[in-house]
Amino acid sequence: MNLKNSSLFFLLIFGFFGACFVAILRVYSPLAWYQALFISMNIIGVISMGLDKSFSRSASLRVPETVLYILATLGGSAGILLGCHIFKHKTKKASFQFVLLLITCAHLYVLRAMGFSLAG
Repeated sequence: MNLKNSSLFFLLIFGFFGACFVAILRVYSPLAWYQALFISMNIIGVISMGLDKSFSRSASLRVPETVLYILATLGGSAGILLGCHIFKHKTKKASFQFVLLLITCAHLYVLRAMGFSLAG
């Protein structure tokens, strides 16, 4: 499977499970859609890092970095960062960490602009 096909494959799989998580959270909790999306994307982010680590050990199909960047951009940057450190995966790849840091900073900037604050 080439890179284009594997990217589409993983985007469809993660998109399906993300949509399922959002639907479940919306039905069984009082969360708004954007809160459910944020939680879902971070769960998918951690799972994607675990899958990629598992795939990297067996030399089988890998989760493309493009897919990881898309998941991070859609709100899963914290989950992907957490997954990096839980699974000790891509922690030494400076280019990946740098792009992930930029995406996370952009998210924090947007949250700050919307009036959210980390301080009480």
